[in-house]
Amino acid sequence: MSYHVAILWGSSGFGFWLAKFLLKHYGGGMRLMLTWRHAERGTRAAASIGAVYTSDNTKAVSDADITIIAVKISCTGDVVREIAPFLKKGSVLLDVTSVKMEPTNTMRECVSEDVLVIPTHPMFGPYLETLEGQMVVLTPYDDRVFADARYQWFKGEIKRLGANIIETTAEEHDTMMSIVQGMTHFSLFVMAETIRRLGVNVRLTHGFSSPIYRILIAMVERYIHQKPELYTDIQLENPKNEQVYQAFLWSAAHFAEIVRRRDHHAFIETVYDCKNFFWEEAEKGQEFTDKIIFLLSREREKLHRAMVSWASTPIKNIHTNETRTVRITRIGSRSFFDEEKHQYFMRQWILDPDGEI
Repeated sequence: MSYHVAILWGSSGFGFWLAKFLLKHYGGGMRLMLTWRHAERGTRAAASIGAVYTSDNTKAVSDADITIIAVKISCTGDVVREIAPFLKKGSVLLDVTSVKMEPTNTMRECVSEDVLVIPTHPMFGPYLETLEGQMVVLTPYDDRVFADARYQWFKGEIKRLGANIIETTAEEHDTMMSIVQGMTHFSLFVMAETIRRLGVNVRLTHGFSSPIYRILIAMVERYIHQKPELYTDIQLENPKNEQVYQAFLWSAAHFAEIVRRRDHHAFIETVYDCKNFFWEEAEKGQEFTDKIIFLLSREREKLHRAMVSWASTPIKNIHTNETRTVRITRIGSRSFFDEEKHQYFMRQWILDPDGEI
């Protein structure tokens, strides 16, 4: 049986990753159509994976058995209203936005009852080869969805591909995301802006850094390196964020006042209050970060051995799976260097786990 799948804005970012992933796993039984705002880019992207391109969202969905909305969060409502009258009877509609309340309400209001709506949030970015161990959140708003055979099939496929599923409400999802994404991203961007305002040379800080600082500053750098449009929507479109930010700013001011007063007792007492609140999760966090530090240290030891031995060393790009053989002559905090090739290799290149040093 052949399925017709339409991915709206499927020529870039998560939508394009999803298109490639679906073709890899279901290509033999699937016809795939992608939409995008710019014809040249959309046509090129679709042709590169054997899909069909159209600039017309309504045309794409009119014959689709499964429609996946992969547009920006702030555009999702408009796209739902645009395509709702044209969705095929008996089809399935998914969105993959990081915010659920507003998109879900719009789909509830606009989409016919003969279309199965499954609000979906994949909790990972477009960099993975498999779904093994990843998390997918589903927020169906109609109790009838749970008994629908199509919904059960969809859940079964996610599990078959190795992912874990959480079923919850859109409101509970957005409440959790205000912490998991909203507060996390907010604090990292505030750190970046603080460093910028202070005029600190970030590169020089690495010479003074501890392992934990290197991990934390790498997270700051990761988020500011990526497209700010995605994180803008996550910050601005989740209605649950405001309360979290008020608590965050109050907590920052509270700690700042303790430090200003040089109140050792209050500082220690507040940290112990936090530790008692987190309880066993604090110990798990210690163990997890110990493991990260250990693995990073072990990799550096192996790089050093390869450099000292002047041996040909197999390396692998974690994004493309490309493999190469190099002679490592210099190791930095973020890269290693092959003088023979006169080339730096950043840390997306790792020692090939399938090779031998």
